[in-house]
Amino acid sequence: MKNLATVLVVDDMLSNSQIIEAVLEDDYNIILAQCATQALKILDSSVNVDLVLLDIIMPDVDGYTLCKEIKFNPLTEHIPVIFISSEKSEESEKKGFNAGGVDYITKPIRPSILAMRVKTHITLKQVQESLREMALRDQLTSLYNRHYLEDSGKKAFAYAKRHNHNLSLAMLDIDHFKNINDDYGHDVGDIVLKELAELLKENIREEDILARVGGEEFVMLFVRSNLENSLKKLEEIRLKVESLQPHNISITVSFGISQLDNSVENFEELLKEADLALYESKTNGRNKSTVYNK
Repeated sequence: MKNLATVLVVDDMLSNSQIIEAVLEDDYNIILAQCATQALKILDSSVNVDLVLLDIIMPDVDGYTLCKEIKFNPLTEHIPVIFISSEKSEESEKKGFNAGGVDYITKPIRPSILAMRVKTHITLKQVQESLREMALRDQLTSLYNRHYLEDSGKKAFAYAKRHNHNLSLAMLDIDHFKNINDDYGHDVGDIVLKELAELLKENIREEDILARVGGEEFVMLFVRSNLENSLKKLEEIRLKVESLQPHNISITVSFGISQLDNSVENFEELLKEADLALYESKTNGRNKSTVYNK
């Protein structure tokens, strides 16, 4: 079955959306929303949207404001937004581009032009994503690297702060990893790292961020997850690691976890708190989780 890109059409006039759907439905998965609130719920769900076609005049929030919100959210900022509007003034187009739009189409819709512009911007997005993936991935484990973590972490922190959302950060370290390298060699050490990375990927939500930040150090950023739920997830992972046996070697991991609150001023501070909590786990027996004590 062909894997089609997904286009979200946001227009309060259902007849307009249905015209667009008729033009694009053979080549894309089409999702319709009639207001900004519906659109944000869709974007906030597990649906992977590749492009947004956005009307300007809507009953709750106008298209410019919605576009800015899409671009502010680190989970949706890379989704291209094309404005489709009956507003034909130069000022309207400028506002659309200033809000973060990549294109501006005026009504009435010309089907062939709409189809070509949608195809162009989805293709550009796919190329850009491929290049970003190459630059922001750890070569050994294919997890995100420190650069990606720092960039996306700052954005996730700002978004959570602005919307008063929960945000937890866990740093983990393989216990006595140096001994594995010394006893079995670095090739085996690499196998351990790759198998652990796979386990972590399988046990983290799509909206969360997982990165390798050092030799045997990893970071998990839990979006919209309170401390209790994050600790529960870490305990599940800790027990699974005990049973992993990569290359028939028993391994354990230690965790340090911090949580966003009013005392934390930036992402770097959240990361530092988790690092300090991790150090406490390692000095108090390892193979455990420690919450940063403010």
